[in-house]
Amino acid sequence: SGVFSRLLAERGWNVTGIDLSEAMIQQARNYKSRMTNDEQQVQFQQSSFEAFESDKGPFDLILSLSMLEYVEDDEAAIEKCSRLLRPGGVLVVSVPNRAGLLRKLEGTIFGIRTATKGRVFGARGGYLEHQKRQYSPLELDILMRQMGLKKKRGIFLNAGIAGPRWLLPFLERRWWAAMYCGAYKMNQDEQDEKG
Repeated sequence: SGVFSRLLAERGWNVTGIDLSEAMIQQARNYKSRMTNDEQQVQFQQSSFEAFESDKGPFDLILSLSMLEYVEDDEAAIEKCSRLLRPGGVLVVSVPNRAGLLRKLEGTIFGIRTATKGRVFGARGGYLEHQKRQYSPLELDILMRQMGLKKKRGIFLNAGIAGPRWLLPFLERRWWAAMYCGAYKMNQDEQDEKG
């Protein structure tokens, strides 16, 4: 919806935002119309990641937030990200943490919803119908390394629970967290080989 695009623009970045959903792109454009002139270096484009083309690259940073789990070929998407990055560029990825208790609970609830044809938990987890996969942190790190991207940092994120604050450190652990987010840097040697 343009939130991260605006945050980056406020910090002086030129931003290209893409989404498959026309409704999300329209929300982002509406959000952009409220930006100041200094923040206007944002362009939005409706596109799947697979079809995305840009003459603005190579990019210093690519944010792939909750995207990899929906594409048909995640390896091809990661490889495309590595081609779009400049040498030393960073790819930040968030994915569902398959190892987390919240994801396992979510899968159980979705299974009950499916088995009962929506009579139980009818409004829960509809997006899981479209999700192709989930990842353990190790699986994602291995995929990234195969594409020449080296992990700089990884964190676990909870499922939108904001408090109580004392509880948050426990929810943002590998065994509980719903999301895993990693920052991966393009190795110079790998980029030279892809040339």
